[in-house]
Amino acid sequence: MLRSRITSDLPPRHASFKVYSPGASPGGPDGPLPHGRGSSSAAAGRLTIDSLYRDRYRPIRQLGCSLETVHQYEQLLRHLNRFVRERFGDQAAVAYADELCDEWIAGYLDWRMRTDGIVAPTANKDLRQINALWKFASRKRLSTASRFESDLSRLDEPKQIKRAWPVEKFSTILASAAQEVETLGGVPGSKFWSALLLGNYDLGVRITPLMLLRTADIDLDAATVLVRFDSQKQRADQLFQITPQTVEVWRAIWAADRKLFFRDLWPLDPDGYWRRLRWRYKRILRRAGLDATRDDLFHKIRRTTGSHIWRERGIAAAQKHLGHSHPRVTQVYGDPEITQEILTAAGLPRPTLGGSTP
Repeated sequence: MLRSRITSDLPPRHASFKVYSPGASPGGPDGPLPHGRGSSSAAAGRLTIDSLYRDRYRPIRQLGCSLETVHQYEQLLRHLNRFVRERFGDQAAVAYADELCDEWIAGYLDWRMRTDGIVAPTANKDLRQINALWKFASRKRLSTASRFESDLSRLDEPKQIKRAWPVEKFSTILASAAQEVETLGGVPGSKFWSALLLGNYDLGVRITPLMLLRTADIDLDAATVLVRFDSQKQRADQLFQITPQTVEVWRAIWAADRKLFFRDLWPLDPDGYWRRLRWRYKRILRRAGLDATRDDLFHKIRRTTGSHIWRERGIAAAQKHLGHSHPRVTQVYGDPEITQEILTAAGLPRPTLGGSTP
């Protein structure tokens, strides 16, 4: 049960936390809501977590940071406000900075694991980001919350094997993408999706840098693509050579006057979080007869690229291609069935079986 999961993953001193449950009566069994939540007069002048991040934290702490980082924090804000709305049954409710405390955060993480099915690495990412906002608010005296003294510890992250696509299955995905019939920005959907997925495969970048790729940074005659630092998590430019196959597919949707090669063809995610893009890609995966979970989306193509380069040219080449700071990060991306890093019993001296002679 996920309720017990968060307390079991935390040190024993957290076992007595009161976990806030969405749907509970306002204020819970222990009395009224803190700070008079629900009263418009009480809410007046209180600093929301949205405002804490957008008006205070981001202009100071994230000056010049990547768009990917900003997107991650904006996603956190949406989840925090969803948690508060469910908890109080009020669609207008928002999260306030002065509510931050260990119990509140533990309740949020428990809710995220139960509601969204997130696993330890995602929970730890949320925890790091919340702690950064809480510590900043405390240091700047921006809220009436208690001084930042968090006792919450990160959850243990199991070292799980991340699967990538064998080339045969990726081919079935491309075949499914070729069946898309919707026109996007004047381009047939089949051509858009084939170009996007092959680009994802050749470049191995995250979906945001790919969607924000500038047409001016593509040279199809030289088969080179420059992915700029400002959309990349690692804050570094990368120059890639793409394959003739991808060049041919990209020529089919080429327009020199289009500023952003893919983004300007996709009108459905103006906020840049790609929710509809992922939903449509899930449809392509299901039509191909493949799983379409959160672990099977665009990042799995990035793992696929890294795994195949690792097998053909070694882990150092894969690390460079993926833009990782250390080989340990790249090791997480490698699918052992592709990288041929499968643990084997070959070479072990064989014991005698059933008393027979060897």
